Amino acid sequence: MVRNKKPKHVVPERVAKSLDLSTGEVVATSVFCHNGHQLIDEDVEISGHPSIHVEVEYEGRILNAYLSAIGGDHSRYVTPNISIEPGVRTPLRCPVCHEQLPPVAPCSSDCGGDYIALFLTPDADFKYIIGICDVNGCPSAFVKTFHSIIRDFSD
Repeated sequence: MVRNKKPKHVVPERVAKSLDLSTGEVVATSVFCHNGHQLIDEDVEISGHPSIHVEVEYEGRILNAYLSAIGGDHSRYVTPNISIEPGVRTPLRCPVCHEQLPPVAPCSSDCGGDYIALFLTPDADFKYIIGICDVNGCPSAFVKTFHSIIRDFSD
């Protein structure tokens, strides 16, 4: 186990390299799809950190989306540069295998979406995930390691 001084969370050794909690923020440094493909994109930075690259389905098109790897930071970049209306469900896919990322549970807000699993280990262990809502504009998200939610970003 790794104990971070700020905030005080116990992070299992298995995922210690996937999360950086040293600044008081939760920053994802390794994130995988259910087939073990790395989703962190070193070439596209958001808020000073490499982004999480996923594909989104919108109006029958598949778009590239780059999400902030900082928990609670809802910054994103979609290419081609189009505006996706808030409240629209946008299924998320892996940009490597193009498979839809699996849902984990219904979102805890009243948006009608699902939490989608971004895995902290390449073997797609549901005990170690980041859950993000698939409804555009919904701020609900969490980081889970084993049986504990180490950070809930829901408003």
